[in-house]
Amino acid sequence: MPHHDTGEHGHEEAGERERFEPPAGAIVVRGVAMAGAAGILGLASLRLAKLGTAGIVFAGMMAAAAALMAWASAIHITGGERFDDHPWV
Repeated sequence: MPHHDTGEHGHEEAGERERFEPPAGAIVVRGVAMAGAAGILGLASLRLAKLGTAGIVFAGMMAAAAALMAWASAIHITGGERFDDHPWV
């Protein structure tokens, strides 16, 4: 089937991007604190894993919590989530 370019692509052209503004100080401080807590929780999970079978189970849960906390801290450090950044939202 041949392709006929009509000049329309089914969507509007993207507008100009908003200028980047650094995040507020309070959210960055919370993000850094959360990153530190994630690191401590991750190290604690490694030490807990050395205690045996039950320690390994709890260490896995703590490591998962540390990973989620690290992800949340990255979101805070970069300025938080924006829920209105997509035209369909």
